[in-house]
Amino acid sequence: MSQTNIIRVPDADNLFIHLAAQRKKLTPQAVVFCRERLAVGMPASVTAARERFLGEEDVAAVYRQIQEEFLFCTHCQGFVHNLENAAACPVCQTSLPSKASTACVVAQAVEEDEWESSFIAEVKKRVLFDDKAWQFFLREQKRLAKMGHEVRLSTLICHHLEMSDIVSVYQIIAGDAKVLAVKKEVVFSDLAVPTLRSIKSSTKKKSKKRATPESQMNDDLGNALSSLRKGKGATKKQAMRKRLNEKAPRARVEEEDEDVQEEDLADILMQAHKQREGNDMQTNEAGSMARVLQELSKNLMQIAMQTSQVQDEGDGEDRETRQLKRGKKVVSEEEIKKIFTEGGELDNAYIASLNLASIAVPYKVSLTNCVFDNVEFKEVNFENNIDFEGSTFIGKARFHGSTFGKQTLFKNVVFVDGADFAKVKFCGETHFNSANFKRFATFNHAEFQDKTIFTRAYFAKGVKFADVTFAQGASFNDIGCDHRFYMEKCSFQEETTFSNSRFAEVSDFSRSKFTKSVKFKGANFAKLVIFQNAEFAEEADFSGMAAEGDVSFERASFAGTIQLRTLCAERNLNFLGAHIGDNASFCVRDAYFGRLFITRKQIAGHLESHIQKDYPTAQKEYGLLKNNFRGINEYEQEDWAYLMEKRMERLSIRVRGVGSAVKRLFNWLALDVSCGYGTRPFNIFASSMGVLLLFAVFYFVFGSSQFESKSALSFLDYILISFRTFANASVGGAEPISDSWINYVMMMESFLGLFVITILAVTFSRKVIR
Repeated sequence: MSQTNIIRVPDADNLFIHLAAQRKKLTPQAVVFCRERLAVGMPASVTAARERFLGEEDVAAVYRQIQEEFLFCTHCQGFVHNLENAAACPVCQTSLPSKASTACVVAQAVEEDEWESSFIAEVKKRVLFDDKAWQFFLREQKRLAKMGHEVRLSTLICHHLEMSDIVSVYQIIAGDAKVLAVKKEVVFSDLAVPTLRSIKSSTKKKSKKRATPESQMNDDLGNALSSLRKGKGATKKQAMRKRLNEKAPRARVEEEDEDVQEEDLADILMQAHKQREGNDMQTNEAGSMARVLQELSKNLMQIAMQTSQVQDEGDGEDRETRQLKRGKKVVSEEEIKKIFTEGGELDNAYIASLNLASIAVPYKVSLTNCVFDNVEFKEVNFENNIDFEGSTFIGKARFHGSTFGKQTLFKNVVFVDGADFAKVKFCGETHFNSANFKRFATFNHAEFQDKTIFTRAYFAKGVKFADVTFAQGASFNDIGCDHRFYMEKCSFQEETTFSNSRFAEVSDFSRSKFTKSVKFKGANFAKLVIFQNAEFAEEADFSGMAAEGDVSFERASFAGTIQLRTLCAERNLNFLGAHIGDNASFCVRDAYFGRLFITRKQIAGHLESHIQKDYPTAQKEYGLLKNNFRGINEYEQEDWAYLMEKRMERLSIRVRGVGSAVKRLFNWLALDVSCGYGTRPFNIFASSMGVLLLFAVFYFVFGSSQFESKSALSFLDYILISFRTFANASVGGAEPISDSWINYVMMMESFLGLFVITILAVTFSRKVIR
């Protein structure tokens, strides 16, 4: 049975697209794109290679298939798939040519090793380098080989030759075939023997196509482009191309069609050609083309500038990607899968694509300093140690639902497009030291069963730890976050540290539970910090922390020391509604608050310095609280803080003799008990009554014979005498004997009464005025 069939496509380029798509090398989108470029004169093979739809080997394989298996039938206007070398077309029985007349650009059928040896021999024959230069080339090749780069010797030689010398050497090797030299920048890791392309001799017959309006227009466009290159209008474009080419290293010799600028010019010329067809048919064709070119020259500079801008904008990301890939060994997906399934190590490699979803990795794997472009690790079970130290994930790193059974290392890893570690289980030590997350990262519902280290990690677009469990110690020291930082409803079962970390946006720790101590020493929060409903079972250390926005501990729970020493909160520090446990205590020495919202009930009996009987420090801390309460108009709490401040001052007096003892006693009796250091007016009133009755009893017991009276005096009479003396009032009553000693006692009572009444007046006045 004959194995012949016919593919009705007009030319070899369309056959190339058909076969490449049949091989599943071109996606439907790539097929459409290649045909669009073919419509404006861009060969399909050039488009496929330039856009990296196909590799060079795939392009050569398709064209080899066209040469060996297809013949063009001029009658059917199609290509016959002739595997049995039939002499005639199976459809129309028209005789077929002996070879496919396709005028295709194909790869030279010479082995690369032969090109290599021939090139080196020709260079040595011409004596273009001395012995020292050859020794340098050999040493450089060995050095690059140790780094994992397979670089041919001819590549290094070409880098030190002029382009004219390179072309002349390859021209001798290629024989009659035509060699075209194109300067093009390539990634260093892609350097190899310069790829050669030969164009078939023009003596071979080409399949003649019927002249169509489209083909005629393409010819006109080609002629116009040739004229533009020779005319003044191309001067600017050539200068720009020269500058671009000077920046690009000489790396390959290959065929390349018109560049992006020429494609844009072709679009403009096509529009101009349509306008020309509407003109008078009797106008001379040369004059019409001249007018088209004249009109086009006016916009040439603008097109060149726009093309340059687009190229510059597109080069930004490409330049960054090329920088990441530079010096990396390209590893296929099959090779990297083998490492994951059998274990092994890989360093300084580039992995373009990898999908390991839902597999088990039983062996130890080390992928250090690698670049991953498009990878998928969803629900992977890493049963052994895994090391990604120094690697870069260009695409989003997806580890959703995976399990890391032992030690996991992401040290110095760069996540260019963010990372997804949601529902990931880390069973061993986990290290994200100095990791760089350039986009948003999520660790929602993750579980860290062993020690976790995020020291010096950087989150450029924020991170979210929601409902995450840290079973062992966790270190977030020196991290940086330039966007929102979420750590809601997390459980920290061992000591956790956020010392010297920097948070540029809102930071949310609400509903998190810290079973052991937590430290925010020296942390810097640029905006709102939320600890609402958080639980602190042991010490919470915020000493040296700086907060430019509000800090909220509303409805939080504290059971240990709340260390606020040297804290700087420029706005509000809110503890309203917070539960302060019986063993909890505050330390606010040298702290600064814009405004501290806390109640007397919350802090009374919970000041650590007071509990530890460090009275001088307690005096300063109560003074700090006094000034704060005054600033927020909490006058009752201000009085309490002032009273405690004065009591700490009294207790700070060391008893070293009778004098200091009397001083402390007087301070306590006359200032604290009697009037609460001026904060308790009713104490003053009660003290006055007590003094008055005390002197009345004294007069009744010892001074009954010291007063002039016709009859015996009752106790009420002595109260009247005491009141008159205490208040310096003239209310009647018995007078003392002029030369009696009782006059000195009454003088003392009068002075004491004047002192007490003055304090009473001042205290009431302060209360009323405030």
